[in-house]
Parts: sequence; C-alpha cells; structure tokens
Amino acid sequence: NNIEVNDILYNNNKVLGIIIIEPLKIYKYTLGNESFKASENIYLFNASKTAMNKIKIESNIVYHLLTEQRNFYVNNTLFHDYDYALEKYL
Repeated sequence: NNIEVNDILYNNNKVLGIIIIEPLKIYKYTLGNESFKASENIYLFNASKTAMNKIKIESNIVYHLLTEQRNFYVNNTLFHDYDYALEKYL
C-alpha cells in the first residue's frame, strides 16, 4: 500500500519497480488474519499452511512489485514478484 521504488523490504530486499495492471478478474484473498487483493496469477508460499479464502471483488487495478530477490514477504507469507509470476506464462 505505501511501498515505493527503492524501499528496502525484509531481508534487505530492494523494490525495483511497481507495476499497475487492470486484470479482468480481481480477488480478495484472506490468509489467516491478513487479506489482500490480487489477480488469479498470484504465486505465494503459505508456510503456515493456513487456510486461504478467495472471493471475487469489484476493483479496477492491482499493484505488483518487482524486487531484487524476485520475491517478498508479507508477515509470514512469501509472495513471488511480478517477473517471477510472468515467467510462469512464457
């Protein structure tokens, strides 16, 4: 939400860019006590094996990060960055 280019994230991971997209479908994902919105093409590692709920929502844009390490953490959940997710479709 308040992340900017050149910010340093957990594990000294630098934000290289922020991608704004307008996907056809946007979902609200809930993982434990955390929630976030994303497209269907999200790659994350849920180490705690917490149940995840997915609900389609009305929204126009989604923000994706580009990072030096090609991933980033939100609390204990590892998310892969935009480039990593994009390569899965190439």
